[in-house]
Amino acid sequence: MENRFKQLNRIIDNEISKTPVFTEKDEQTILSVIKNASPSRITKRKKTVLPRLLTAALFAGIIFASYTLIANYLTPDTAIEEKKHEIRYAQEFTQASNQLTYDVSTRELTVKGMVKNNTNFESEPFQAKINILSDVMASSLGTKSLVLDVPLNKVLKPNESYSFEKVVTVDLDIVDENTFKDALEVEVYSKNKTLASFVMNNITYEEATVKEPVKSEETPVQKDPEPSNDETTTPSTQQETNGEVSLADLEAKYGKKKTPFERVNILNNNGTFYFNGITVGMKSEEINRILGPYDKHSILHDDLSGHNTARWKVKKNDNLYVHYEGDPETDYTARMLTVHLNEDEIRELTTTLGEPYYVNNNGYTFYYLEKSQQLLYINDGSLVQQKDYEGYQVVLRFDDNPEMLKSVPPKE
Repeated sequence: MENRFKQLNRIIDNEISKTPVFTEKDEQTILSVIKNASPSRITKRKKTVLPRLLTAALFAGIIFASYTLIANYLTPDTAIEEKKHEIRYAQEFTQASNQLTYDVSTRELTVKGMVKNNTNFESEPFQAKINILSDVMASSLGTKSLVLDVPLNKVLKPNESYSFEKVVTVDLDIVDENTFKDALEVEVYSKNKTLASFVMNNITYEEATVKEPVKSEETPVQKDPEPSNDETTTPSTQQETNGEVSLADLEAKYGKKKTPFERVNILNNNGTFYFNGITVGMKSEEINRILGPYDKHSILHDDLSGHNTARWKVKKNDNLYVHYEGDPETDYTARMLTVHLNEDEIRELTTTLGEPYYVNNNGYTFYYLEKSQQLLYINDGSLVQQKDYEGYQVVLRFDDNPEMLKSVPPKE
């Protein structure tokens, strides 16, 4: 077999060599072209796609890791803490009081009230306004809202309150009991939200006959020209000193006299009892600004409680009393509020207050608010055998141990 291949190879070589393939000139031309060829024209072998992708991914990973490391290194610790720490603000205020009074003789409308921050957080800076919901009033005033005075960047801390007062002249042709019903809305708001909004519903009208004694500056009212039996609701004393200040001075400090009130509204607002917008724990300045000047102020030296008493007249409920602690010449604090109601009003009140805390056999019904540690109790004069007043007495005071009430009746 090997010999055959060799023979075949010789035969093929002879056949190929019979005709010259390249002449000598062809050989010289080819050698010249090879010699003069540029090395740059030699094409390099193309790389595959996969290695390039792997290289790009590696560099991207290195760059991202380096950026993250540098960013964390350069970011201060305080910035990280700010991300973790969420600043919280009070989300709402609670309405503490509202009072709308219209003086028929002067056409003056007085809007007063108070809101309170009952949350555990400080509020954002806020503003306040009165929205005019009545088209008739808006037409008379020439505006649909009235701005209330709020200091710039005013905030309320926990349990702090904001009081407001606005006096405007409203010239209306016809004024009746429905004129100001659902007519005004108070709105307290921050940059981002509404903190409180409520429609004024405590409405009082002042007739010209009530205002006439006030206008007379020559004879300021310093004493009540009432018979002595009008004081039957005041605890008996052996010596009583008149603590009156002139009405002109009181009105210069606290605004115009608002009494007699139509009635005393008692309500539970977010864990606090209020009598016409005031409550125990308020100082005399704040109470007088809400209720206006008192009608009588007496220092009861031999009173069992030993407190000073201010009185505001009420048409239906006789009087609203505020008993103070301390020297009347200093900034004392209210300890007790007292008001007398008839049977129909007591029935309405107990329905509103709901289930009592405790009822004893001596004519006492107790309501207790744990949040404010306030005790409100009602007693029936016919049962407690007090001859100095008729009807029911409603008293509000502080009490930090209400369980004692179940064994010992409260002292008047």
